[in-house]
Amino acid sequence: MVPVNLRDLIDSAAELYLATGNARAAEAAKLMRAAVPERPADPPQVLPVLSHLPSIAMQHELANLPWTDGGFSLPDPIRGRNAFAELIGPEGPFLSAKCRFGFYLQAPDCFYPPHSHAAEEFYLLLSGSAEWQLDDSRSFTPPSPGLVHHQPWQKHAMRTGASPLLALWVWLGNISYGTYSI
Repeated sequence: MVPVNLRDLIDSAAELYLATGNARAAEAAKLMRAAVPERPADPPQVLPVLSHLPSIAMQHELANLPWTDGGFSLPDPIRGRNAFAELIGPEGPFLSAKCRFGFYLQAPDCFYPPHSHAAEEFYLLLSGSAEWQLDDSRSFTPPSPGLVHHQPWQKHAMRTGASPLLALWVWLGNISYGTYSI
């Protein structure tokens, strides 16, 4: 496995968020760059969804990230079919009390049911695609790359098609995982 320079990865992701032209995404990029290295990243957990990484071009750089399922209690249709790697946050390898940032992976043909949290959230799609639904509105498929913005407590759901979804995610505001509800 190729070792990953987390600072370079974070700086590259911050550039992508800046390039969206969204003012709040730019604020997230500033917080990402201000995060302080705190400790080495945890090793990735062994998760079934990680078997989809080889189908993604940059998989060799991402396989060593601290992938986890977060220990969240998820419904059967998505259990074991998604994972995230948090690089910045209160417990992350890079410390920040103001934002959480990382990568998100969702298996093909998978529905992540409506959920919400207190944090404002920005997904930046990198690979694959998904149909998104916000609140009770009509679903849409954002471009890849593309930015999807969730307001605090806004219900959102995602459904992948034939390929896995790889995205960046960042939380701002109340970033406590304790507010997550599905």
